[in-house]
Amino acid sequence: GAPGLQAHSLLEQSKQCAALERDQMAALTQSDDAALLAWATEALAKATGVRGEADIARHLLAQTTMEAVDEAARGLLGATPAVAAFARELSKKKGLVAASQRERRRRR
Repeated sequence: GAPGLQAHSLLEQSKQCAALERDQMAALTQSDDAALLAWATEALAKATGVRGEADIARHLLAQTTMEAVDEAARGLLGATPAVAAFARELSKKKGLVAASQRERRRRR
C-alpha cells in the first residue's frame, strides 16, 4: 500500500470521530450549546490559567455522565480542587446526574 493511502484512511477515521462527537453535541440545542461552550471555555481558563481551550471544553461537554466529566477533566487538566469544582459546575449546567441516580430514576 502507498503511504499516502494509509494517511488518508487515518484522516477519514478522525473525521468520523469528529462527526460522532458533533452528533452527540447536536443533541443539545445549538444556542444552549454555544453559550455552554463559551462558559466552559471561560471557566476552564479560570480553573487552570490556560486560555482558549475550547477543544477541551467541547470534549468535556460531550461526556454524558457526571463521572465521565469528572474523569475526563481530571485526566486532561489534573486533579486540583479548581478542576473538580469546574467539572461539578459543568455537569450541573448540562443537567447531568450521577449514573447511580439515573438508574434509580429509570426503575420507577
